[in-house]
Parts: sequence; structure tokens; C-alpha cells
Amino acid sequence: MSENESNNPHQLVIDALEIHRQRRRADPNLGKAAVVIDLDACGLDARTRTINAVKATGRHYVISEFSRPGELATLPTDNPKVWQNFLVTNGLLKKYPDMDWDAVRKDFSANYWREPGNDPYLHLRTDQFAAGLWEYTKVVRAHDAEVVFLSGRSERHRLHSEHTLNAGGAGPYRLLIKPDQGEVDTAQNKVDNLLAVSDQTAPEPLVPVVIIDDLTENREAVKAAFPDIIAIHMALPGYAADHLPGQRPADGAPVVSDFLGGVSRPKHTGRLSYLTSMSKVLFGVENSPPLARGAEISGGEMENHLLSLVRRSLREARDVGAAHADRGDLADSVHRVLTHKMFRRGPRTNFEVGEFRAQLAALGIGYGSDVAIPAGIIGFPIKFEGLKAKGTQPDLAEFGGLLRLKQIATAVREVYPDGMRIEILTDGTHFRSRDDSLVDSYLDQLERYRALIDPEGDLVIEDFDAAVARHLKDPGL
Repeated sequence: MSENESNNPHQLVIDALEIHRQRRRADPNLGKAAVVIDLDACGLDARTRTINAVKATGRHYVISEFSRPGELATLPTDNPKVWQNFLVTNGLLKKYPDMDWDAVRKDFSANYWREPGNDPYLHLRTDQFAAGLWEYTKVVRAHDAEVVFLSGRSERHRLHSEHTLNAGGAGPYRLLIKPDQGEVDTAQNKVDNLLAVSDQTAPEPLVPVVIIDDLTENREAVKAAFPDIIAIHMALPGYAADHLPGQRPADGAPVVSDFLGGVSRPKHTGRLSYLTSMSKVLFGVENSPPLARGAEISGGEMENHLLSLVRRSLREARDVGAAHADRGDLADSVHRVLTHKMFRRGPRTNFEVGEFRAQLAALGIGYGSDVAIPAGIIGFPIKFEGLKAKGTQPDLAEFGGLLRLKQIATAVREVYPDGMRIEILTDGTHFRSRDDSLVDSYLDQLERYRALIDPEGDLVIEDFDAAVARHLKDPGL
């Protein structure tokens, strides 16, 4: 968020928590304050599940736009109002006037919540924390309050939901969800769950102070039961909402796009090489020299900028690929893409088309073979604090590198529909001993960047040693 502290909705929450803590000092019988956070499209970003569900539904209903979710103006949720606005913002109602969009929504919802396999809910573990959530839960507890995740998910989703929350370090918390049996109205169930935990006869009763939810109907229902509660609308970057762009939520709730407004972040030097978080990047203003002056923007706003950059970059890549499509000779067409000036460094003689044609033939790859062209690089070494870097996390350099690889895969797909699969081997602890927590932290953030750039899965990041161990198990190697 770009709000000043005086109109920062999260700051209002922090102030309310401090007031409640002071009241508890005067009245020890008063329950702890509770900050109530929805899960889907709020505390958790289910972008991977959403992308996969969109693609699966697109195949079922033959909707070409769904095959490239990264090009959509917004992504959907399965809420009917959000779904309708998703259709509007992407111009789909006009393009497909005869489509049964309610049936399409139900198909998307089924794919979103379930996947094929022995455990249909395992994919819930692909959800990621919204920007700043982990730090925000710490701030809440530091103000003597509890975190309550209040979701429309059902008990059958509890195991994997708790796994995601625990893996991200959100605990301790309370997770309140719906029963598996019967048709239960989500908004009313949220009210009932909050009434139960706030009942003074309940063990360790709570006082709900704030609710953060992406749906107006849920906030209004909770507000009716708890008139003093602060209601905040969450609008994760890249998703449609239950109100159209440029409009305010129907309940007038203030809007946030992340949890970073409630987190105190250290000042930085303004040098990109010193940044350890994408939320701290400075963008140059007007015609000033880059980073000479700027405005600090939040993680949510940063993500919007990056998504815009990704869309623009991939459009350029598709143009490159389209210029070499339909040449008849697969090796020649792909070779021309790979040696285009956008991607090539050095002379073309370093990569001869005859050599490439032989490689494709050896792999049995041709038009209609239904096999992605394999490629691999060793890259993205673990970062160390020192002369060349401040901090140990991936930054814009890694983001740009991943985006370039995605451009290559995107351009190739214009020529060869089965595309290219690029495996990125990170050195981890292969070349030298390193602390496991450092390696894991770096790779986790790198994977978040990949998911943002490449929801289709053209890029695969794997530890060098893990890849070697996996290949050695293949009896053919």
C-alpha cells in the first residue's frame, strides 16, 4: 500500500489492538483481541491452483484465453460475483455470448478445490502466504492478540490448510472452518464460528477486533454480528474482485493488497544490490535518474508492477516466435527463435542448426510428438553477504534471469505447440558446504518468483544434487 500511516488501514488495526490491550490491563476478565483473516484470496494466494483450474476448464470448454492464464487481465475465484467481474474485465462475455458461464464457473470450482489422485486436496499445499502475512502475525501477537483464520473451507481441507500455515510459520493460530456435512452458508458459518469463540463461557474467549476478507458479503455478515469490528477488504494483485476496477467495495471497507502496511520495515540505502525484499524497491519518479529519488511501494504494488512487466515481456517473446512460425522445418524454426538477437549471445556458429536437428531426432521430437523440448542450465548460485551482495535473498537479478528463460520458452511455444521445458539446477550445497536454512530460504524465494513469472510450469527449479540422485535412479542412465 502507498497510504501514509494516518490512512493506512493496517495501522488502524494496530491502533485498535493497542487500545484493546490497555482495556485488558484495566479489566483482566476481558478476552484477548482477535484479528480475523480469511484464507483463499486473502491470507493465502492460491495462484498455482487457480492457474491450473483455469487451464483445465479451458480445455474442457475450448476457451482459448484460458490456455494462457498469464495473459488474462485478472484471475478468477469461484465466488459468483467475483467470477462475473472476471468475465467482464477479460471481455469474455462479449466474445462468447452463447457460453453457459455458470456451468464454466462450476467446472472451474471443481478443478480449483479438487485434483485427480489419491489425495484430491493435496494441491492446497501449493498455496503461498500473501505478502507480509508471516510478519503480520508476529505483529498481532506482539500486541497481545490472537490470529484467527476464518475460512469457507471445510473440515476435509483442514489437514493441508494447517500444513500450509504451519510451514509458513503462521502459528500459533486458530483455524475456524465449515463442517463437511450439509449445505452451510459461508457467511453465516463465519458468524457462527466467531460467536462461538467470543462467547464468554467459552475457554479463553476472544474479542474480534478486525476482519480481513476479500468478499463483501462475509464482512457485512460479521459486521452485523459485531458492530464494532474493523472490516478491511483484501484485493490480492492480479485477481478479480466482487466490485469492478475503479469502484469501492459495497460496504465501503478500506482496501489493502497485502499485509505489509502493518509491518515496520527497515530503511534501505536505495541501491538495488542492497535490497533483500521486493517490497523495498524504489521506482524512479518522472525523469529523475534511476533511484535518485523515488517512492517506496508495497509488496502488493510491486507485484502489480512485476506482473505488468511479465505480460509485456511475454508479448514481445510471442512476437519473436510468431515471426518464425509455420516454416515447416521444426529444427530450423526453433533454431531461429533460439538464436534471435533477444536471446543470443555470441556468434550463431556456437549453435549450428544441423547439430540441433540431430539432437531433436535423437529425442524423437517433431511436430505432433507431444513432447516438450528439454533444456537445462546450471544457475542461480546461493547468495552470500559480502562484496557483491547485501543480504542472501534473490532480488531483481534473479527475477530478470527467470523472466528471460520464460521468454525463451514462450517464443518456442509459438513455433512448437508442445513447448520447451527448462530445468534450472541450483548449486545448493554441491560445490561447497552451506547452511541448509540459507539454501532453503533462497530456493523458496526463487520458487515464488518462478510461480509469478511461470504459472504454466515451463521452468523447473531443482537442487543440483537432488537432480543427480533422481537421474541415477533411472536404469537407463
